[in-house]
Amino acid sequence: MKKLLLAISLVALSACTPDSPYASKPLTENTDACGAKALQNLLGKPASALETIKFAVETRVIRPNDAVTMDYNLSRLNIAISDKEEIVGVACG
Repeated sequence: MKKLLLAISLVALSACTPDSPYASKPLTENTDACGAKALQNLLGKPASALETIKFAVETRVIRPNDAVTMDYNLSRLNIAISDKEEIVGVACG
């Protein structure tokens, strides 16, 4: 029984390694398939600035404690908002 529990624990922990496809990707990814580089001027601005912008790609606005899927989509624009309603991250993923 102990060996079974140990095996299950090791399998569960292996999903947390950085090489895992389930590991979260940082909001500072180097690729620019979604055009995030051109939007870096949004950093530090209030989240309300997004209300007047039409994005040409799928866009996800992520606020603290929001539930988000862990899929990684290079053509999707992710915009991270702080608890102070300030834009703190713009990246593809």
